[in-house]
Amino acid sequence: AQQQDVDDVLNAGFGAEHFVDVDRQRFEDVAEDVDLVADFVGGEILRRSASIIKEGGTVVSAVEDPRPHLDQAAGAHGTYFIVEPDRSQLMELSRQADGGEVRPMVGEVFDLADGAKAFEAKLGGGVPGKVVLRAIDE
Repeated sequence: AQQQDVDDVLNAGFGAEHFVDVDRQRFEDVAEDVDLVADFVGGEILRRSASIIKEGGTVVSAVEDPRPHLDQAAGAHGTYFIVEPDRSQLMELSRQADGGEVRPMVGEVFDLADGAKAFEAKLGGGVPGKVVLRAIDE
């Protein structure tokens, strides 16, 4: 991640003490006993997340159910968060983004015609934040 992107995340008021760029560093090497993991990747990243949750901590995943990967005997909790598109919520989110209340972390923008290239860029790692497809020129 670019340093400015990292600073934006840390300064966003989310209470983050440390930013880990998982494309460049194993989070298990720098984090332990965390209260909350928000997983938007799934797979190996989700499985590895289970090792850093403290007793009573929570893993929330928008990709797959985290419960099979957690040691519930140790008091860890898991929640599978499914996002359902909702026009009114998307309009509100757009208003908040336009007003600076929320700040998306955009890693790279591609033209819609380059959708396959955008997918490959994100899949290959190294692009922090979201990859955006531009549908129209402004």
